Amino acid sequence: MRAVKVLVVVMSVLLVAGLVFLVYGLATGLRLGPRGFEPIALDLPADCRLADVSVTGDRLLLRLDGPRGEGCQKALLVGLRDGRVIGEVSLSATP
Repeated sequence: MRAVKVLVVVMSVLLVAGLVFLVYGLATGLRLGPRGFEPIALDLPADCRLADVSVTGDRLLLRLDGPRGEGCQKALLVGLRDGRVIGEVSLSATP
């Protein structure tokens, strides 16, 4: 009988602790899913176009295409956590 009483007390404590965490999460607006970022604007020359997009983990790879002389031949790596451009690879033709 004593074991049943101990079990009831332990389960009651766990139930109250769970309710406290639930109320805390709702009150603070705790988000468990992935967080977004603010919209970003990328400055591209007028004749450039988006040729390909791929996502790997928390990074977005944008491949641009267009006239070679306009600086369109490049790839941009954007971080999805903060929305900033991590790197840029420019391609140029060699004579």
